[in-house]
This record gives sequence, C-alpha cells and structure tokens, in this order.
Amino acid sequence: MRNARIHQGLVALLAAVVMAIGFAGSASAHAVYSVDYPWHNSAGDHCMVNKSQVGDGESGGGEFKGWSESGFNEVVPFVDCEYPRNRPAGHLADGMQIWVVSPATNEWVLCARTDKTYYNTKEAFSLQLTWTAPAAGMCFTDGSYGLYNHAAIHSDGDWTPTFNNPLWSGVHHNLGWPTSSAETAASTKSAPRPPWVNADGTMDPEKMPDKAKVADPDGGVVTDKDGKPVKVNTRLPAPEMIPANGGGGQRTTKVAENGGTVEVVEVDMVRVADTL
Repeated sequence: MRNARIHQGLVALLAAVVMAIGFAGSASAHAVYSVDYPWHNSAGDHCMVNKSQVGDGESGGGEFKGWSESGFNEVVPFVDCEYPRNRPAGHLADGMQIWVVSPATNEWVLCARTDKTYYNTKEAFSLQLTWTAPAAGMCFTDGSYGLYNHAAIHSDGDWTPTFNNPLWSGVHHNLGWPTSSAETAASTKSAPRPPWVNADGTMDPEKMPDKAKVADPDGGVVTDKDGKPVKVNTRLPAPEMIPANGGGGQRTTKVAENGGTVEVVEVDMVRVADTL
C-alpha cells in the first residue's frame, strides 16, 4: 500500500499542475487539457483515467474531446495501474458538457451536451469522444469555453465512479469563428473563474452547482415567460447497468503506442436551449 500512496500523491500533484496549465489557456493556446485518476481498486493494479480537452481544431471553430480509459498509468508506469487492460464492450462510459461565458452577463452557462451516454462497442482500454464545432458556433461566436467530461468504468458488477464528478478541461478563450466577417462577440478573456474551480485549476465538486443557466444563440441566457433565467440539471444520467448499444456516432479504432485499443467516436451534440 505504500507504493499506492506514493503513486496517488504523484498523480494528484501532476493532475493539479496539468489542470493549472489548462486553466491558464488563452486564445493563442492550441488546446487546454486536464487529466485525473478518480478511481483505482483496492489491489492497486486497476484504475480509471478521465481526460478532458478543448482545442482550436483544424477549422478554428473548436474541437472538444473526452476520454474514459482503463488500467494504464502514463505518469508512473508499472506502479498501481500496471499495464493497459482492455475492457469488454459496454464497460467504458463517457459523456460531455460544454460550458461558455455569456457575453451579456459575463457568467458561465451551459451550452451543449452529448445527445446520449456513449459506451465502447468492442474490447478497448480507451473510449475517446470527439466533437468539432461548426464554424458558426454551437453557442455564441468567439468566446471562453470549457468542457466537463463525465467518465466511468464498469468494475466488480457496477459503475465507478459516478458521473457526478466530471473533469474540467480548463478555459479556452476566444474560441470559435464569428457568425459573419463583420460580427465579433465581445471579448470574454476577463471572464471570472467558475466558482467551482479552484485558483490552481482543480475542481471542487462540492461547489459545483446542481442547476445552471442555459446559453441562447444570441449571447444571452434562456428565460421563461416571466423573464426569469431557466435553469437545468448539471448532472448527466448514470450509465446503464447493461447498455443496450454503444450510443451511436461514427466509430474508428486504433492501436495506441502502449499496445492497447482505442475506440474513437465522433459524437452528436445537442444545444441545451433546443431541448427546453
């Protein structure tokens, strides 16, 4: 167990550093990225890795990626998580939520979500979700964006950890194209840090709001008939105990340098405002 405690300390330290770097992202950054090891078994040889990333993408309109990975420690090899361990189909789950700063209110609001929970459809150690934003933007035009990645692994007959502890990617400022050459949204580079994100970039789950305001396509927030902001649940549904299918999307597989199989899914996203 001593090695396990040493490993946990090293992982926690690295995760904090990576998240701090990710939070410091700016318009000049290609991507902001965070990684965390939210769970490992009591034997110390099996773990889950959660990764969350926001990048420019080839079009500059924005590219969002989330990973649910099993059993590979890329920080300190052969300590605790000893080797890549492919999991059976339906044993890795992932979902993403995109947040953006409203130019109208300068606050973080929920923009888009994966249309469903996604699962691996074949034996793989890594399930990678990816979505490229359209040039006109799913939310506003250019603005400050961040990603919550919700990841889980099926182990010992149940899912762990729950989807209620997502990983924050960090902030990417001025991401995306304006809707026309003459239109550019107000800069949100001075946007406040989300209240649930610590100064070092790490996330405080206890401060994560249960409800959030919703972005509308015009830079404001969705309101009801009385003009009050509409709020929605910030949680994603827990993974199905026995998934009926993988969740759709265009899928490809590749072999990673460590020899494990990665299943890559081009997912569908829905604008939360369109579901109200």
